[in-house]
Amino acid sequence: MTAEFTMTIAPHYRNRAFALVVVAALSLLSLLESPLKADVVMLKFSASLMNGTCTLSLDVDELQLDPLSKVDLEPNKLINPRPFTLHVKACQGEEVGMTPVVKVTGEGLQQDGKWLFRQQGSAKNIGIVVIKSNSEPSYNQSEVRNGNTFELGSVGATPGDQDLKFYAGVSCGGEASCASTGFGKVTATLMFNFAFQ
Repeated sequence: MTAEFTMTIAPHYRNRAFALVVVAALSLLSLLESPLKADVVMLKFSASLMNGTCTLSLDVDELQLDPLSKVDLEPNKLINPRPFTLHVKACQGEEVGMTPVVKVTGEGLQQDGKWLFRQQGSAKNIGIVVIKSNSEPSYNQSEVRNGNTFELGSVGATPGDQDLKFYAGVSCGGEASCASTGFGKVTATLMFNFAFQ
C-alpha cells in the first residue's frame, strides 16, 4: 500500500478581506406635482478594503509518506509521522476587534473519534492524521480537523513572522475501522488560509 499526502498551497498565497457597504438613498417627489412624473430612486455605493494579509508558504509542496503494508496498520496508532512547517511572513494591516488566524480546510471524515484527511477514492478506512506539534506526536494528541483555526496574534494585532509546525501520519482509526482496511493509495489535500475572526 502506498500512502501519499499532498498539501496544496501556492507560494506567497495572499488572502484579503473585503467589506462592501451599500448605502441607499431614496428621494420621493411630492404627490402634489404632476402625476406623470415618476419617483426618483438613487443608489450610492461605497466600498472599504480592510487592510490585512500575510504571506503563507510551506517548507514542502508535497509530503510523501513511506509505503506501508496492511500489517503496519494498528488501531489507535499514528504511523510514520512526518513533519512539515507552515511559514507565516510579511503580515500587514489589522482589523479592530478581530483575531488574525490561519484556517485549515480539507476533505476527510470522522472515524473512530479521529479526523482523517482523505480524498474520495483513497484506500478504505485509511487516512492522514495531522497534529500541530513541535515534536513527534502520539496518536492521543488532539488532531487538526477541517475548519480548525490557529491564532497568529492577539485581537486587533498585526501578526509577526512565525512558523507553525505540524506532523502528518497514516492511521486507520480505532479497532472497528482497522479491522476492515483496504489497499491502494491514500491521498489528502490541506489548504491554509489567512483570515480575521
